[in-house]
This record gives sequence, structure tokens and C-alpha cells, in this order.
Amino acid sequence: MGITLPIYSTHPIVSTTIYVLIIIFILWPLQYYSTKTMGQHLNFDALVSFNPDNIVIKHVNKDLIENKSWDWVKDIEVKKDRIWLTINLKKTFAFTLPKSKLEQQDVNFFIAKSKMK
Repeated sequence: MGITLPIYSTHPIVSTTIYVLIIIFILWPLQYYSTKTMGQHLNFDALVSFNPDNIVIKHVNKDLIENKSWDWVKDIEVKKDRIWLTINLKKTFAFTLPKSKLEQQDVNFFIAKSKMK
């Protein structure tokens, strides 16, 4: 668009850059609020427990217990105040665990697991 319809008295490259920045500044907040809204409406009704061999998901509203291997987790990121577990699905899904609610041995467990990934 910047090449075919440049902004008055500017170079087409500068016009393209300005158009791209405008589109980014419009779409980025929309993506953020869309994700935030989706997260609020997601009814995750399960208790998840982690052990060295697998992940156990006990659903609260259903009489269902799932056992997942650690291959189910695509990525483990240990941040300053949270641990992020990205799940290996077509539709990206992630667990976030606040470090303040974990014991130090649990934090060390996830740090060790993240190095193995």
C-alpha cells in the first residue's frame, strides 16, 4: 500500500513502514484483549499434578482422570516470578504457575525439566 498509495511527499519505503506500524498498533491490542477474553471464558475444571514420569489431570466436573507423558508439554519456560508450560497441541495452550505458590523443591523440579526439554 505504501508503494501504490504513498503518503504525500514521502518515499514509498517510508510510507510502507508507516502503514505497517499503524496496522501493528491496531492489531496488537486487539490480539491482547482477544486472548485475555478467551482466557477468562475458558472453563478449565481440573486439578493437575506433576511428577517425574507423567502429568495427571483430574477433571472436577467429570469422572475422568487423564495421564499425559512429558511429551505433551512442548516448552517449559522459567521466568522471574512464573513458570510457563506450553502444551503441544494444534491450538496453543499454556499453564502458568506462580512461583510464590510453589515450594522450592517444585521450582527446582521445573527448572530441571526445562533443561531436559
